[in-house]
Amino acid sequence: MGSLCAFGIANFGCYVRTVKDAAGAWIWFCTENRDLPVRKISKQHWELCMMDSTSNPYLFVAVILLAGLRWLSKKTDLAWVDCNIFPNLLDEGQRAKYGLDKVMSSNFPESIGIIEGGRSRED
Repeated sequence: MGSLCAFGIANFGCYVRTVKDAAGAWIWFCTENRDLPVRKISKQHWELCMMDSTSNPYLFVAVILLAGLRWLSKKTDLAWVDCNIFPNLLDEGQRAKYGLDKVMSSNFPESIGIIEGGRSRED
């Protein structure tokens, strides 16, 4: 998901919402928690909150679809547990219970580095 930031958060200044203690800082999904980048509203309705107005929405949707098709072709199951609690209110042990251990890219060069095969700050 860190690499998706390069397509969805295309402006350097917009990474302010992906830093520690900000909404959208953690890589995870939830049902009714708007502080995480992926939100499940119903079985067929998902919301992706890692795109800002400076990005190209067509390119972003194409990347999302390609990533989804890649995981569908591998028949990968969703391993995440739904987290309805604001992640910053959890201590390290509680975050480990949910598997909340990765954070979003903190800047544009880091997102590009993930695409190029580099590592994020949490890998």
